[in-house]
Amino acid sequence: MNRRQVSGPRSLWSLLLRGAVLAAALAWAAPAGATTLTLTDNGSSVDVVVDEAVDGIINWVVDDVDQLAFEWFYIGIGGAAEQPLESLGFVASAIGDTNGAFGDAANDTLFARYGGVQAGVRVDVMLSLRGGALGSGTSDLHETVSIKNLTDAALSISFFEYTDFDLDGDAANDTAQIINTHTVRQSDVKVGPNASSTFAEVVMLPDFAHGEVGLSSDSPSILDRLTDGSATSLGDVFGPVGPGDAVWAVQWNVVLAPGRTWILGKDKQIRTFRQFTNVPEPGSLALLGPALLGLGLARRLGGRKQAGRSPAGEAQASRGGSDPCPLS
Repeated sequence: MNRRQVSGPRSLWSLLLRGAVLAAALAWAAPAGATTLTLTDNGSSVDVVVDEAVDGIINWVVDDVDQLAFEWFYIGIGGAAEQPLESLGFVASAIGDTNGAFGDAANDTLFARYGGVQAGVRVDVMLSLRGGALGSGTSDLHETVSIKNLTDAALSISFFEYTDFDLDGDAANDTAQIINTHTVRQSDVKVGPNASSTFAEVVMLPDFAHGEVGLSSDSPSILDRLTDGSATSLGDVFGPVGPGDAVWAVQWNVVLAPGRTWILGKDKQIRTFRQFTNVPEPGSLALLGPALLGLGLARRLGGRKQAGRSPAGEAQASRGGSDPCPLS
């Protein structure tokens, strides 16, 4: 655990458009001086730090169990070393409730904006939480990141996501694997009288160019390399890695035309199963659980063919579009 710091299937593209719909539905509130913002939905909550020396998602609690140590985003522009988003300059944040009319009157969605003319880019981050009922062991976090080129020249951009799940609240028993260039899975399987199995699956569009799984104890660790002041290209280590404090990162390389916006959509889902009558061995259960978890996410992929395991390479981002964030 370390708390430091495009084309696609119609069904998953609809998730990217969800940001605009949510923006119209929310009664936005700009937090006054708040730096840790909490999203809540049914049996789940997420804590996000903004406008601090180190920003990031620092907790994802499902049924009173914290499943996440740290997640955040890093950006490199024009071949320069990647930096955390807050290095672009924090602009503003807003939180709101998207399903209060259905009986869950709590803030479940956040927008945060970084950068501006001086930075050359504007980055908007949207997080939207959907939790299952208390005791269900299920939770879903949708993330949208949009990057707009504010200059009059093309920009080469490397964008990274780093994630350190601690599934089932345990930093020492996770196994992580990159399945293909748009899917990462992680699991924590325990056998015995208090048997449980927790699975996380992350689906992303567009496909990433490079990815790497490892352990937080690696020297240097993935996070060390993302924050050492040198430009990073992830090593295409797909795993599986673990059991241990498994961590992973993925990387997109885009060339963004003047005035254009690149949009990244991600869906993260966590499921926990407890009190097995006959518990399989960890290896077989680790294979079974993600398959069960993937059934729901596979429907979102709408029959998408599995991408090859080789890196997707450079992407030319020339698609325009309106910004999914209501902040101005």
